Amino acid sequence: MKLPSYRRIVKSDYSVEDQVLVDQLSVSINQGFDILYTAMNKRISLRDNVQTNIKDIQIKVDVKGTPTPAVKFTIDTTLNIEGLQVIKATNTKNPTVYPTGGIFISYAQVDDVIAINNITGLVAGEIYLIRIVVYS
Repeated sequence: MKLPSYRRIVKSDYSVEDQVLVDQLSVSINQGFDILYTAMNKRISLRDNVQTNIKDIQIKVDVKGTPTPAVKFTIDTTLNIEGLQVIKATNTKNPTVYPTGGIFISYAQVDDVIAINNITGLVAGEIYLIRIVVYS
């Protein structure tokens, strides 16, 4: 649902004795609503507005799903993360070899370092560029 338009606060809508106060408050209120309406009308981005890290990682797995070589990457928080989600997977050598199923990552976190222990859904021996969303 798209938000309906809103009526800005304008000092002339108020009595003369309230116009100075309304003029002072309307700048902050109108600007705040402008930002909110812009964001809520399809302007929220994953990178800028949601507490995440987005990482592009090159990875190759063996038949058990273990990365070869080991894969680690850093994030911008030392707090325990909620989880990882793969939102893109591209085979870098053979674009006609696709993931075989849903891609799920088992990982370990130590401070701001994430180590990928296992990853399902990728074809063994193929090199993929995966985009991971790290939810904080």
